[in-house]
Amino acid sequence: MFHLPFSLLHFAILAFFASNTPSRVYGQNYEEDMFRFTEQVNSNASLQGAYWLEMQNAFGEWEKMMLIFGYADPGDLATCEAVTTFAQEANPNRAYRCNPVN
Repeated sequence: MFHLPFSLLHFAILAFFASNTPSRVYGQNYEEDMFRFTEQVNSNASLQGAYWLEMQNAFGEWEKMMLIFGYADPGDLATCEAVTTFAQEANPNRAYRCNPVN
């Protein structure tokens, strides 16, 4: 019989309950949650200099995919550009960009 280590089992239980919590606890929908998160990021002085990795969707709108921050060397912009390169190689039919946090 296979037994998970306690810490992994604890994490699995926590993940199960977090994924089964009604969405109204977090927000009514994705757009509302993303708006709140973006506002918190924009108002956090420690995230100035951070970058959003964004992808252009099928409607031509830019969607935030990843928040990149905390890279002292080579820096947040260089790290975002490296991730952008990987994303474009993996999915060449999409456009990606790095956009600074406001």
